[in-house]
Order: sequence, then structure tokens, then C-alpha cells
Amino acid sequence: MKTKGSWGKVNPFYQSKEWRALREEKLEQNPICELCETIGLVTPANVVDHIIPIEVNEELKLEPLNLQSLCEHQGSNNCHRQKTVTTRPFRSFVRFVKEMEDGKLRFICSPEARKKLLRFLKE
Repeated sequence: MKTKGSWGKVNPFYQSKEWRALREEKLEQNPICELCETIGLVTPANVVDHIIPIEVNEELKLEPLNLQSLCEHQGSNNCHRQKTVTTRPFRSFVRFVKEMEDGKLRFICSPEARKKLLRFLKE
């Protein structure tokens, strides 16, 4: 399975044992799309997404608080693609976090996940 990064290049990180194990564990813990759940939908998750993309902060690539289970299906339910399009313009870590705190990126993860991640980043 080849997983492409946000610029279409295959990132070798997604082939690593550490990532595959963490991805599998996350999907077992959260098999339902976390963004769909916030609006009352029950959609199977098939992608583990970095809330703050690894292109923005590589240090968070294996941090469980930075991960969420999302759906990526053909048709109307494609939270992963929508989240990626929303966050693509934000390439500075400081700006990304500020936009999360200010509420401009409030739809990229659940309110609970955002609160936990922001609290973790401040520690």
C-alpha cells in the first residue's frame, strides 16, 4: 500500500513498522470517523490522519494525541480529503497552532481532540 503525502509524493514514513503499528492501533481504538461523529453520522474510518500534518511538525508524527480516525470514501463522506484541503495553506507550525486556538481550524478535528492536543502542546 502506497500512501502519498500532501504533495503527492510517497513518504517512506508511512511504510515504517512504527507507523503501521500505530495506525492499526488507532483504527482499532476508533473505528468510526471522528469528524462524522461530531455531526451524528456513523461512518467507518479507513484513514489515520495527523491533525497537525507532519509537513508542519514532524516531531508529532508518532504522537497519539495528534492522530484521528477519518473516513476517505468515494462520494459525500470524505473527511480526510476535506481536512487536507482545509489545512494545506498552513505550513508554519506557529501559525497552524494559532489558527487552531483562534477557532479558524475548528473543523479539522473534534473539539475534544483539539482541546487535548493544544493542552499537550502548551506543556
